Amino acid sequence: MVEDGYQKTCFAQGCQDTTANRMVLHALIAGLQKVPLNAHVSVWSNQQFVINAFLENWINDWQKKNWHNVEHVDLWIEIISLVGCLEVEWIKAESKQLTKAKKLARTASKVDHAPMDEDLKRTYKM
Repeated sequence: MVEDGYQKTCFAQGCQDTTANRMVLHALIAGLQKVPLNAHVSVWSNQQFVINAFLENWINDWQKKNWHNVEHVDLWIEIISLVGCLEVEWIKAESKQLTKAKKLARTASKVDHAPMDEDLKRTYKM
């Protein structure tokens, strides 16, 4: 969901042959791509690995260690490129705040012609 203060836009896309964590990162990328450059963005997530990647500076540590033992490096690199153009506030969300997002994700995951993980990645500007 992307909200600009006036309007809330909801979008969802499923993906075949992937994991829940990769879908969380795909969703973050899709949302960040929908906001204009240099915008102020609040990212709400109940996924500790997403919030801590930034609030606890895990990203910097991963980069210093040349991404050794980090999963989904391809998606993290895309997220970093998008975040670099935005002012991002990372907020740990409670589950009740994400009810709509969960419903959208469940519906999108049941689509028969959802793209494969690799096909979805090709849509990014990597």
